[in-house]
Order: sequence, then structure tokens, then C-alpha cells
Amino acid sequence: MNLRIPRLAQAVLAVAGIYGAFKLVFGVLLGQPIPSSLLTMYMFFVLAGVFMVFTFTEEGGRELVAPIRALV
Repeated sequence: MNLRIPRLAQAVLAVAGIYGAFKLVFGVLLGQPIPSSLLTMYMFFVLAGVFMVFTFTEEGGRELVAPIRALV
């Protein structure tokens, strides 16, 4: 069985996983929650980095926007 996760879903899962890791590590394990303004700034840079990695090649960019184009 060949299960392939679409690139857009991979990007969403990566961003959600990093957000969850920030909340888990700082909020639960260290007991020092990150202020929301700082977390927003961190997540902006994470989002920018994830999309730079996923659109590094032309093929990767096409795979990333294919589900959006199919919907529109």
C-alpha cells in the first residue's frame, strides 16, 4: 500500500507540529508560557521557513498549490 500525503497537508502538519511543540515545551515542561505576541512572531518565521522549503523547486511549488487550484 503506497500512502502519499499531499504537500499542502505536509506543510500544515509541520506548522501545527511546531506550534504544538512550542506550547508543550515551554508551557508544560518548562512552566514558562511564551507570550502570545512572541509566539505569533515565531510562528510567522516558522510559516515563512516552511513555505520556503516546500517551494524550493518548481515541482514542489506546483505540488503545494495543486489542491488549491483544484478547489478553485
